Amino acid sequence: SSSIGGTTGGKSEADLRGLSGPTGVNSNKTLVLLNGRRLANHAFDAAAVDLNAIPLAAIDRIEVLRDGASALYGTDAIGGVINFILKREFVGFEVGAQVTKPQESGGGDTQRVNLSGGFGSLDKERFNVMASLDWRKQSTLEAKDRKFSKTGIIGTSRAAIGSGTSGTSFPGDLNGFEPSGPLCNPPSSVPRNTNPDNTGAFDSCRYDFSRDVDILTDNEQLTGLLRGSFAISPDHTASVEYLRANNKSIAHVAPVPQNHLMPASS
Repeated sequence: SSSIGGTTGGKSEADLRGLSGPTGVNSNKTLVLLNGRRLANHAFDAAAVDLNAIPLAAIDRIEVLRDGASALYGTDAIGGVINFILKREFVGFEVGAQVTKPQESGGGDTQRVNLSGGFGSLDKERFNVMASLDWRKQSTLEAKDRKFSKTGIIGTSRAAIGSGTSGTSFPGDLNGFEPSGPLCNPPSSVPRNTNPDNTGAFDSCRYDFSRDVDILTDNEQLTGLLRGSFAISPDHTASVEYLRANNKSIAHVAPVPQNHLMPASS
């Protein structure tokens, strides 16, 4: 659900069994935990935990409970539970980088860099301090740069053009508007034949708004984790953790349709 980022704030969610619905916008039926404890939901809509905010470089393993656990955790665990377990201790320094790029040009690539470091041994020195820093950058992918989304018009009939376009936004339908003008030319708009028999001249101008939507938003995220552990005994360890994620997302959507009718004498 990181796609169509204008409605998700650029977050990535877990959705076991698809209980969030066909759109997958609010994946609030799968509980995500960090070391068995709840995380704050993403600030955009507070619907679910953003998986991008979890520093993967500090993760030791991931446990998945596929059965519903609402009796134990509440209604947000109806679909199941995903528990991210941090490394018990980390010594040394580690650098990782990743770049993903679509085969087609036009955007949608992602760069990621993570740094991890730590010192101290729980067995020998009875303490360990570790830190992780994760930076992620996703570039915009506009609908106009993909064949499947560059237009909302599927077909050439009057109904096909009308259902996938808007006549109440600019450039929209104006009384007396000359459809052969520059504002009624593809790709921003398309003329529509309003004659019932689908013959004659085009006398209406429609706005093809689908192409102005971001499929993937411009998203930049910086996540930091600091963890300190102290071995009380061979079987008991006390730890404190601080996790902070900063997410900046810029989304472009089509203009809101407005109805402005101007007579030809205006």
